[in-house]
Amino acid sequence: AEVPDKVDVAADRPAYLPGATATLRLTPPFAGIAAVAVLTDRVVSMREIEVRAEGTEIAIPVDAAWGAGAHVAVTVHRPGEPARALGLAWLGLDPAPRRLGVTIEAPERARPNTRVEIPVRVADADGPVHLTLAAVDEGILRLTRFRSPDPLATLMARRALGVDIRDDYGRLIAPTEAQAATLRQGGDDFSVGVVDIPQRTVALFSGPVRAAADGTATVTLDIPGFAGELRLMAV
Repeated sequence: AEVPDKVDVAADRPAYLPGATATLRLTPPFAGIAAVAVLTDRVVSMREIEVRAEGTEIAIPVDAAWGAGAHVAVTVHRPGEPARALGLAWLGLDPAPRRLGVTIEAPERARPNTRVEIPVRVADADGPVHLTLAAVDEGILRLTRFRSPDPLATLMARRALGVDIRDDYGRLIAPTEAQAATLRQGGDDFSVGVVDIPQRTVALFSGPVRAAADGTATVTLDIPGFAGELRLMAV
């Protein structure tokens, strides 16, 4: 299978605000015509431009409708003596404007078999706010290497490429002995195995709670007969 050359696609910023303009530097292995496609789970836009071997800059408007961001796929081809090169870059939207400040005003200590009221304050909210609060045995969380939820990091993370790139140009190029290129890469797997817990564990969950207009809410938790430390996690 033919393995295309690489186009170096470099963005001028690590993240962008909606409505901003991203500047991309395209450095292909040869001069030619570049097809520039903006991709999410579909083809958002596509255009063709001429690119120089020493590099070319292009401007792409950043759209809030992209969600977390969009991939920019660049395919450079050269007429006459057939040649093709591919490049891919991610334009992520800055998550900062979507982040809410959350403060949990919990007491430092609580007695077993008691009911505890935990105030939660949400800052920078523009409109109704719903939250959940979990209180989980810290010892178990450390054994399982559990990370406290960060929904914004998850929702605004880089997405896997949601479309395939196919064309007939490779049929004009003599195949090499190299392996076929792929646009997707695998991840890793992790398992801590079965953890034997010698004592009672605690995992409390509030369910959805609507905050007041000022962003405050009070969550009541019934602490069981437990000696240890609880991690409080608000989402």
